Amino acid sequence: NLIPAVGATGVTGSVSLIGYTDRQNQKLKGNINLKRITIAGFKSENVSARLDGDGDKLNVLNIKGDFYGGALYGRILGDIGFNPAYECTLNATGASLQTSVRETLQDPHPVDGEVDVHLFLMGRGEDLHRLNGAGRLTVKHADIYNLPVITHIFRILKLQAPNGRAFDDVDCVFRLSDDWMLVDKLELLGPALSLITHGESRM
Repeated sequence: NLIPAVGATGVTGSVSLIGYTDRQNQKLKGNINLKRITIAGFKSENVSARLDGDGDKLNVLNIKGDFYGGALYGRILGDIGFNPAYECTLNATGASLQTSVRETLQDPHPVDGEVDVHLFLMGRGEDLHRLNGAGRLTVKHADIYNLPVITHIFRILKLQAPNGRAFDDVDCVFRLSDDWMLVDKLELLGPALSLITHGESRM
């Protein structure tokens, strides 16, 4: 588990390795082929990647997979020494909002649309207090007002809910610092109404 503060579950598939050691140096190479893997509650399928290890350094390169009807790609750079460290870059494009909401939130509301996610994480060990990073999430052409979380935002802000199709697009820019998520910008955009806000929340 190269991202111990986040964790991976439901992993099925195969890993092939070849390597050598001469007491001073250890090297390995290999390939990953996973049928499915779940990270932080999000599932990806048909994941392939290349392993490259040198001493305590273990890198997972050229990650590719299917992500809720879209594409997943990225890399993980890891240090598996006494105090494990990692640096992770993951991107997902063209994912189905409807599929991801149905499978992760168990929410049947119709919210057809496409999601792009860009995420960078870095940290040490299993402690969330050492997890830092940044990311951006965009949603296009979706009736996102059907999501309960959007209704909840309106209640918090004491705003009257609009009638009909309120928001089509979302643009969210955020940072992760210790065990906090800092939302620098959250834009909900629609033909009749736009909402721009920011905030923070404990993870």
